[in-house]
Amino acid sequence: MWIRFVLLLLLLGMALPSPVWADGVMDGKGFYGRYSLTKPTVEESRGTGVIHRINLRTRTVNLTLEPIANLAWPRKTRDMKTTRRVGLVKFRPGDRVRFSLKMGRDGHYRIFKMAKR
Repeated sequence: MWIRFVLLLLLLGMALPSPVWADGVMDGKGFYGRYSLTKPTVEESRGTGVIHRINLRTRTVNLTLEPIANLAWPRKTRDMKTTRRVGLVKFRPGDRVRFSLKMGRDGHYRIFKMAKR
């Protein structure tokens, strides 16, 4: 009797629509909906910071970023990759900069525009 009851509950559970799938969208990159645990990514964002180091070979800058609200990033120091469009030779450590970030195909943000403040 107990096994029949459990089987009945399982069958009823599979027959009812899930609220997660009912309110969300499956876009091939992941599920984002009202009940999703993963936060949708922001495609493009802007920020400001101070450059500490520049690596021309790896096209990376180490900088202290001011908080970026739409990415929920606090103030922090980190290495950021740049695209080929950013002319790193015109920047020096200590420069205060403003920049634009863009999500790459690999899921990491890269600086694609940067200018001195």
